[in-house]
Amino acid sequence: MSSLRLVCVLVVIHSFGLKTVNFQRIYYNILSLRKIKSFNSLSIISLVFSMKKTLNKGFTLIELLVVIAIIGILAGVVLTSLGSAREKARAASAKASLSAMRAEAELGTDTGGAYVDGICTNSTETGGLATLIDAATDQGSTVICGADAATSPSAWGVLAELPDGTYYCVDSTGYAGDSAASAIINSTPSADVSCR
Repeated sequence: MSSLRLVCVLVVIHSFGLKTVNFQRIYYNILSLRKIKSFNSLSIISLVFSMKKTLNKGFTLIELLVVIAIIGILAGVVLTSLGSAREKARAASAKASLSAMRAEAELGTDTGGAYVDGICTNSTETGGLATLIDAATDQGSTVICGADAATSPSAWGVLAELPDGTYYCVDSTGYAGDSAASAIINSTPSADVSCR
């Protein structure tokens, strides 16, 4: 095969749009075909197309970078949403601890309806709220507890600022829900122990 014929074949190959094909590799393959007696232009073109298939098996660098960027964006969105979900879970856990105070306090009432002495600080007797106050504090809440008397109180109230910035209040009247920031006065005896 003459050099002119080889150049013509390479121009034809280039006109097929095979710009990424390594022409030096094609030339060596053509030289190996020359050793075989079945050498013609059709065998060269089929050789080029089979080489193009083997050369384009991987991903380009740009494709890989785009995929990595998309994964990074999705990871950022997921982590952001998980942060707010954690905060909501902590607030829900604190609310559950505060709501359990009503039942706990009722367990410690005597026959006259008075609550346990030192209801806000008592953690050893049934009816003391100190353990549940600590549980709400562990979730990031700031807790205020007040009772109408130091001994044998007849009313109590607990106000907590939750991790999400809202206020939740529980009192001896049975109320448990959102409240204003100044619902309970942090003292015993306290004049204001009602959430409403």
